[in-house]
Order: sequence, then structure tokens, then C-alpha cells
Amino acid sequence: MEDCLTIHEHREGDVSIVHPIGEVDMATMRPLREMVRRLPDEGVRFLVFDLREVNFLDSAGMSVLFGAKKRLDEEHGECYVVTTEDGFVAKTLRTISIETVMPHLHDPEEAKADIEQRRQARAARGAKPIGAVETSLQPPGTTYSIQDAV
Repeated sequence: MEDCLTIHEHREGDVSIVHPIGEVDMATMRPLREMVRRLPDEGVRFLVFDLREVNFLDSAGMSVLFGAKKRLDEEHGECYVVTTEDGFVAKTLRTISIETVMPHLHDPEEAKADIEQRRQARAARGAKPIGAVETSLQPPGTTYSIQDAV
């Protein structure tokens, strides 16, 4: 296999669409991993992996997806994966039941629509926006608590 990966990123507020093209494997995954590691520090709360032009994804590539998901969970965000319906990557991700971990869609616009629906549902409930955390200081000897705002 040829070790070639091109990565494009498009940002809309706190939403990042990361679009790798080529193969995501042990030999090519480092730049992708480094990019997605820094995104939450830059205010990204929603990450959409657009893998429609990825023709190969191995376990090292999958570790990038799971690492991003874990990091965004810590930041009260969400990670999405977009693939073609029947390509190699889609079949590979279905084999590991990716949809039990993060939404698996077929168009980045579906992900953006889901993000907007989540925002509207939160607003309708009067909840704080995703990424907001409420803190409460307690008297000495008690616990400092953080109320999850997700």
C-alpha cells in the first residue's frame, strides 16, 4: 500500500469537519492524530470525520477515532464518523459496531443537522450549551463538585 494521506479541515464555530484522503494506517496516522488532539484546545466540541475518501483504515487509524471520541467526551462534545454506504471503511467500521460508540452517517450535512438538533433540544430544556460547565465551591472539608452540563 502507498503511504499517502492528505488531510483537509473545515471549521464552523465549534464544529470541525476533518476530511482525510487516502490511507489511514500506522504509517500515515500521526498527522491526523496530532490534528485531532489539538482541536478541543482550540474550542472544537463537535468533530466530524469525513472518511468518504479514505480507501483503507486499519487499527491504528481506528485508534485515532476512538482517541478523539474519548477526548471530546471529556470536553462534553461529540464525535461523528461519515463514510460511503458500502466501501471498505464503512464495512470495517460496521464490523466493529462503530455506531454504538459514535454516530455513523453517510453525509457531513447529516452530522451538522444532528448537531443543530442537539443544540435546539438543549435550548428547549433550558440546559446550558454543550461545553459549558457549572461549578460550585463548597465549604472547606467538603467536595468540589462539577455538574455535568451535557
